[in-house]
Amino acid sequence: MNWKYTPYVLPLFVAAVVSVALAVYAWRHRGTRGATAFVVLMLAIVEWLLGYALELGSTTLPAKVFWAKVEYLGIAILPLSLLVFILQYTGHERWLSFRNLALLAVVPACTLLLVWTNQAHGLVWTSTRLDASGPFPVLDMDYGLWFWVHLTYAYLLLLLGTIWLIAAFLRSLSLSRRQSGVLLIGVLFPWVSNGLYLAGLSPIPNLDLTPFAFVASGIAFAWGLFAFRLLDVLPVAYKSVVESIDDGVIVLSAQDYILDLNPAARRMIGVSAAEAVGKPAVQVLTAYADLVKRFDSSLEAHTEITLDFPSGSGTEAQGGRKNLYHYELHISPLTDQRGNLLGRVVVLHDVTVRQQAEEALRQAHHELEKQVQERTASLTRRIRDLEALTEVARGATTVLDLQTLLARVVTLISERFGFYHTAIFLLDETGQFAVLQAASSEGGRRLLTRKHRLPVGEKGIVSHVTSQGKPYIAVDVANDITFLSNPDLPATRSELGLPLRVGDKILGVLDVQSMEPDAFSDEDVAVLQTLADQVAIAIDNAQLFKQIQARVEELAVLNEMGRVLTMIPTVDEVLEHAYHLASRLIDTTNFYVALYDVDQDEISFPLYVEEKQARFHIGKRHAGNGITEYVIRTRQPLLMEENVSQRAKELGIEPVGREAQSWLGVPMMIGDQVIGVIAVQSHATSRLYNKRHCELLVSIANQVAIAIANARLHEQAQQELAERQRAEEALQTYAAKLEQSNRELEGFAYIASHDLQEPLRKVQAFGDLLQAKYGAELGDQGRDYLARMQNATRRMQTLINDLLTYSRVTTKAQPFTPVDLALIVREVMADLEMRIQEVGGRVEVSELPTIEADPTQMRQLFQNLIGNALKFHKRDEAPLVRVYAEPRDSQGCRSDERFSAEGCYRIMVEDNGIGFDERYLDRIFQVFQRLHGRDEYEGSGIGLATCRKIVERHGGSITARSVPGQGATFIVTLPAKQH
Repeated sequence: MNWKYTPYVLPLFVAAVVSVALAVYAWRHRGTRGATAFVVLMLAIVEWLLGYALELGSTTLPAKVFWAKVEYLGIAILPLSLLVFILQYTGHERWLSFRNLALLAVVPACTLLLVWTNQAHGLVWTSTRLDASGPFPVLDMDYGLWFWVHLTYAYLLLLLGTIWLIAAFLRSLSLSRRQSGVLLIGVLFPWVSNGLYLAGLSPIPNLDLTPFAFVASGIAFAWGLFAFRLLDVLPVAYKSVVESIDDGVIVLSAQDYILDLNPAARRMIGVSAAEAVGKPAVQVLTAYADLVKRFDSSLEAHTEITLDFPSGSGTEAQGGRKNLYHYELHISPLTDQRGNLLGRVVVLHDVTVRQQAEEALRQAHHELEKQVQERTASLTRRIRDLEALTEVARGATTVLDLQTLLARVVTLISERFGFYHTAIFLLDETGQFAVLQAASSEGGRRLLTRKHRLPVGEKGIVSHVTSQGKPYIAVDVANDITFLSNPDLPATRSELGLPLRVGDKILGVLDVQSMEPDAFSDEDVAVLQTLADQVAIAIDNAQLFKQIQARVEELAVLNEMGRVLTMIPTVDEVLEHAYHLASRLIDTTNFYVALYDVDQDEISFPLYVEEKQARFHIGKRHAGNGITEYVIRTRQPLLMEENVSQRAKELGIEPVGREAQSWLGVPMMIGDQVIGVIAVQSHATSRLYNKRHCELLVSIANQVAIAIANARLHEQAQQELAERQRAEEALQTYAAKLEQSNRELEGFAYIASHDLQEPLRKVQAFGDLLQAKYGAELGDQGRDYLARMQNATRRMQTLINDLLTYSRVTTKAQPFTPVDLALIVREVMADLEMRIQEVGGRVEVSELPTIEADPTQMRQLFQNLIGNALKFHKRDEAPLVRVYAEPRDSQGCRSDERFSAEGCYRIMVEDNGIGFDERYLDRIFQVFQRLHGRDEYEGSGIGLATCRKIVERHGGSITARSVPGQGATFIVTLPAKQH
């Protein structure tokens, strides 16, 4: 066990408990200044105490060194937290800036880092060892350079804190002095004990007395907390409150000695703190002896007094008046918690300024009444103006329709401000004319019907304001050179023009006319300009709202066009719908669609609209130099707002058809290929189309091009579908005929096989009789002929039997039943036993599955495959045949609905025979196909064809892998279950 109890541990734990209790108490009072720093201080002490207790109880050097490092968290934090607490307690918080705290935290942070990495550098302890000379082992160490740096830093912070505490102790009152004394006791105990430990004067060698001194510190701090409420009454209250107030405060002892007086009191009586503190009040206040005598025995008082301060006292009279000042005098006793009288507090509250202010207030009230009367008439008019302004602004901001808005604004201004004519002009798109949009007078409405407009920059107040962007007043129009008279407005005597401006943009002019000369003051101009600014914003909002509405309508139409056109199956219907939808966005009085055939270099016109009369397929022409061909060649939109003939001539375009005054055309593109042109034109109006119309028509053309391509694809798909249906019908007819032909061929093969059997048997029988009876008489050549005849008969018999077997795959097929392939292979091996022995071969069979199949045909399949493997063996090597199977799931089988969800099996028949060239893979599975002569290997060439027919009947497949001279592997894939 690495820990042992020692009697020195108990006081350390006791001190830790006391410190924790103090921290908890301080945390509950954390709203008090200094409480948070005190909590950190106590927790640092607790960490040091507990760490040292665990170090003393440890019995091994590594454990003691570890706990010594743990102690340094408290050791490093303690000096800084103590200094922060003292600074807050004594009212020196101004030193606790973030920058100063960050600088002071550098040394503790470095100390902690160096302590935990000391084994790498030895800057804190150069060596550590156990000293067992005492009653229990203690940690003995030699200190490094950084230890002395941190010690100097800690002592410096403790010294600064002690100096501030001593200063607070010396200048404090009784209660604060006791509090400061308690703090001094708590701070000095650990300081002195640490000095004794470092000087080697500890009674027990190498035993640090500093943590034990914290027992006394804890008792001192507890005494301060509970006896003097250390965190409830701080000296800083005196400094921050009493010394900063304007009232004079004098603190007297029970014997009427002046204990303290704030700066305000010192200014009042003309003495310094050194001249007054510690001296009898009678001696200091000789000029006011009667007042001292009057209140000598008063513990409490509240009255007004008048003081005549001598010259030079610091309280001088103003304006040459006498130094008479009026004060409210408050006297209150100062006692401790037991009720013992400590002294008195005298407060002098200056009320001289209040009395002077009351007099000044009476005079100001009289003057204010006069000014109010003077301003009432002006304010009444301004209130009426502002009410009118508010009503006009409210009307301007609640209407979004531009024409309704403008009409309402001019009517409200004329009615509320009493002007006989109010008008609003707005700049046109070119910015060259100010166009009348709304007017309140009869003459103005006549001008509206004539679409009255004024050129910008010429004579006239409206023209002047639009060009300059500044208000203009014609005080008397008869003498104003800018004024332009109008016969519809004969009563005008003065006129005011105000720019309608949004930012740097001039929208137009608010024009106000009166029948009185000099009808507009500077205040009128300011109010009306504010109104004009609000009206300009409202106009801008209305225009923006109109633009947004137009854009929403455009997007809705384009969206509908994209949705509708892609669903239309024919080109003609696409063009008809496109025309009707485009008419909602653009003037399509004259509209046409031209399609371009790049192969024939021809242009056709499937849709041509003239004066809203639509015609379809009006003809086609060879591509020339017309305006449509120009768009096709350039692949760019063409906008001619006016002077179409002149512009076309400049572009080298030959005129076709009626002359247009404005023209807009855009190409229809699919990828980088032009398929046609959509165009609109006007024969009567110039500037009918603009860039926005061009953007819209481009969007329309893009969607129409896609729709035309889709319609063409749909028509092409319909044609291909019809052709495919005709091809499928022809294929079905052919398949039926082929099936009938196959059935006839199979019947023929079966009948032929049977019909050939009988004459063949007779030939074979007579040949045998001839050999038996007349063999000797035939001679060698006759016998050779007879032998050849009999061999041919046997080959013919084999061929007929194999052909009969091949035909019976479909004609004599049996139903599918569960078949154990392992049993089938064993039966085949029994049938081939003699053949296996003759060639000296070996057949190895692995585990084989059970599948749904025709058992007879499975026997034929394996008999052919194994028999071939035995037959085509090498001359100098005994044949070896391996039969095995591999399961495959539904994904591993080829994609064919004949394979069920249960999957399939790959069955391999592998041999070490002569092999074959895979170039002949398809050939070996055909009827009567052989790769070797009959003199080399016997056979009819039907066996593998029969195998393939059997496998295909079972919904499977058969193939092979081989290299000449290295054997062959036949792979049969069969479904586990049949559908």
